[in-house]
Amino acid sequence: MKKYVPLTLLFASLSAHAATCGQIDRQAAQAYQAMEQHACCSDLFDEAKFNAAEARFAQVMQATNDVATWQCRFPEMQNAGIGMSRSADKKLRIFSWRIPTGGSMHEYAHMVQIQDGAGRVRESGFPESGSFGYVERIEQDTLPQHGRVYLMFTHGVGFGRLHGKAVEWFSIKNNRLQPEKLFAAGKRVSSIDYAYEPHSQDKLPENFRHFVYDAKRRQLSFPVVRNTKAFEYGELTGKRIVYRFENGVFVRK
Repeated sequence: MKKYVPLTLLFASLSAHAATCGQIDRQAAQAYQAMEQHACCSDLFDEAKFNAAEARFAQVMQATNDVATWQCRFPEMQNAGIGMSRSADKKLRIFSWRIPTGGSMHEYAHMVQIQDGAGRVRESGFPESGSFGYVERIEQDTLPQHGRVYLMFTHGVGFGRLHGKAVEWFSIKNNRLQPEKLFAAGKRVSSIDYAYEPHSQDKLPENFRHFVYDAKRRQLSFPVVRNTKAFEYGELTGKRIVYRFENGVFVRK
């Protein structure tokens, strides 16, 4: 059995910063893999072992609330399926992972961290509205009338043939994420999403991209999706829908 370094020793000294990154990375990845191994619907399902691994994973992840870890890359965690996205200004970092529940539908958990004005890390969360998928990346911009805002790109899986992509604008207020209704899509909304069948992308060029934000032009584009007999849940096409920032909101062009 592999031994785990007690968390009380992880931040014993700043001189051990590089090792600390590696310890957190390795222990979180091992704990998450143990959760997957012993989750329900697994051939090795063991409720006691799953609960122990889940508790260990939660404990190790708490160590990432130390500001020193914001320089860590955590490659083992990401290879294990624990995504990490960070804003360019280093004010916002989000870990996301699939909850090991078995089945084809994916449910995700998140750890949202915000650096306050004093450089301290505050653990936050997503607003209660909406269901958030796996966070793929975070982009940021400073918009007239709105100031610094963050655009979150997420991915979700309903089942094998049904996937989804979404983007949503947020600001940070009182050390929490606040949705910003910057899209004028019939009514003002903070997010845009679409569903599609992943195999419909096979016929598109290799450089095909889903949501693309051009900060210089303040423009968001994404593919037109149509329902066809071959792809009843959504066929991706090479045509694009464009939203451009004008008069304080993003409008469709």
